Amino acid sequence: MTLSGYRLGIRFFTLLGILSLLVFVFGLDPASLSLWGMSLFFSSLWVAASGVFALSLLFLYARVLGSEGATRFLGGVFRQGILLGTFVLSLALLAYGQVFAWWNALLLLVFFLLLEFTFRKFSRAE
Repeated sequence: MTLSGYRLGIRFFTLLGILSLLVFVFGLDPASLSLWGMSLFFSSLWVAASGVFALSLLFLYARVLGSEGATRFLGGVFRQGILLGTFVLSLALLAYGQVFAWWNALLLLVFFLLLEFTFRKFSRAE
């Protein structure tokens, strides 16, 4: 699949995530949501954040490395987008549970950086 095909797929799911997130933000009362509703809200937040980060990183890689260079790093871009989306989701879950503090965010950032470095080390070993 070409780079434009990947971009189209990521754009589609990102748009779907953003639209569902907008429905939750503007169309529903957060206090009246059940467990299923909150689960759908957080999953749409994850899809939207992961897609936005993946598209941003893909644009940055294509801008710096060109289309062929960005195609070589598609797996890494997708992984980094998912990790950043999971980081945003973790911050939102901490805020929802009313346990968010700056040091929690810092520890999460360190955790996700270590996770990314581990993925990079194992992907280079193969």
